[in-house]
Amino acid sequence: MADVKRRQVSIDEAISHVGGDFALAQKLQTAVCALAWSITAFHTLLVIFTGLGIDPQRLRLIECTKTGGEACEAALGHPYPAMCALLPDAWAFKSRGFSLVSEFNLVCDKAWLVHAAAGCFFLGTLIGCAIWHWLSDTVPPRRMLHSSAIISGVAGSLAATAPFLWAFMLFRVLTGVGVGGIGLASFVLASDVMGASWRPYTGLFLHGGFSAGAAAATLLAWVIPSWRWITFLSGIASLALAIFTWSLLVESPQWLLLRGRKGEATAAIASVAFTNSRRPPEFPLADPAGLLANPHRTLLDVLRNTRLRRSTALLCLIWFIATTAYYSGVMLMDALGSGNPDGDGTSLELALSGFLYELPGVAAAWLVAERLGRKHAAIGGLLQAGGCLLGAGLARGDAQRALLVTARFGLAAACSAMYLLSWETFPVVVQHPGMAVTNYASRIGAVVTPSLALAASRLRSGLVPLVLTGATCLGAAILVSLLPETLNGPVHETIQDMNAAYSVKRHRSWTYSLKNVFKRPPSSSSGGAAGTPLGAVALPTMPLDPAARSV
Repeated sequence: MADVKRRQVSIDEAISHVGGDFALAQKLQTAVCALAWSITAFHTLLVIFTGLGIDPQRLRLIECTKTGGEACEAALGHPYPAMCALLPDAWAFKSRGFSLVSEFNLVCDKAWLVHAAAGCFFLGTLIGCAIWHWLSDTVPPRRMLHSSAIISGVAGSLAATAPFLWAFMLFRVLTGVGVGGIGLASFVLASDVMGASWRPYTGLFLHGGFSAGAAAATLLAWVIPSWRWITFLSGIASLALAIFTWSLLVESPQWLLLRGRKGEATAAIASVAFTNSRRPPEFPLADPAGLLANPHRTLLDVLRNTRLRRSTALLCLIWFIATTAYYSGVMLMDALGSGNPDGDGTSLELALSGFLYELPGVAAAWLVAERLGRKHAAIGGLLQAGGCLLGAGLARGDAQRALLVTARFGLAAACSAMYLLSWETFPVVVQHPGMAVTNYASRIGAVVTPSLALAASRLRSGLVPLVLTGATCLGAAILVSLLPETLNGPVHETIQDMNAAYSVKRHRSWTYSLKNVFKRPPSSSSGGAAGTPLGAVALPTMPLDPAARSV
């Protein structure tokens, strides 16, 4: 009867009506978005397979020329950079198409340009996150994903044909701009069609897709040892994603409804119902009055609130540290010369670490976050990763590589748990700007990472970078403990709801109870019990009968 009087349903009620919080349509949408994140892993790890950390002497990519003589043969018998003391015409690469290093002669005094190329991509993702977030109020998420996939696909394909290093770096920046949009749009598309009970797990599912894509990308690089072909295939994968996203994904009903496009939002819900073999709701969608009061919430709304400002600062610092440690573990493994001396074993090791450590790390984060809390999962992952990175800084050889690989388990678990904690920390009206600013912080951490790999390459030791990242991971675990636990907590629609909830919690704190210890118990004539225990709070009762309230 109440539904007849109201004759309107909310977005969450409509999603629950058409099949549940995580039915077939939601699973399909999440799978496509996870596929999008897996393709971003191809672009992200591309610079590792195309040149970062490649040792031309260890991998026997160079040979002595006729003018090199015995001096060249003696230099090649020593570790890199012994060859840099030779004359430029004393040696030559056996093949030019293996990597960026051999293609553009990025050795000796030009070796830093490989790390600069890696930084160009991460700089592009940072720029892309800012641009696409600015456009998010006017560009629907599905169109944003389609456009960003085309940009990354075209730029990635052109990077494979770059005749000069500066052209490759320019196209890598543009590829990063597109990848930034893919990550943002796919996150919104996956979360907005899920029910309220499954929505916080969006980041966990997508991070699992990224880990699977990283493992697949490393296996592909192991099979195809050509930087141009790997780059070209990554671009083609983005273009294929653009085709699939337009035909398979459903537009965000929440985004449409908040912008007054109720008819299109209703059509999106109907599409979800059709996929789930259910009938759409009989009643129209309700205007989210609490959200429509000010639908264009920005980061300023987050920073104006003291509690959110503190939580946002902590989350940004934690994400910066976690992302720096994550990419450092991957890049330093390569820069320190992992693999056997007879070939490039880096790709295989990274693939195995992705399959055997990252994906179980995501699963472990899910289990711990559900049973012990989001903070426990994040703290445990950061402590495990920090300990492994510190140990790797002090170890050498196979022990160092084993610790680096094992650290990815904790980092994957920590990042997955932080997606949950970050999403649930912000009220609904500022979730997207809040998640966007934490995304900026993580991208800045990624930009810093190549400099750590460069330091390890110059020092020929990972002691300083690994100890630094390991210590910061331990510090990040302490910072996580300062955040509020969100497991089984209420979902706050607005900032006002959050403030009211914390006010009630503070009102019922132990200080309030202690203050009432010294109050005299009410006498029996006033309605109190004679045996009121010490410390009991005597609050006035409100009559349940409306007629009695007027007496």
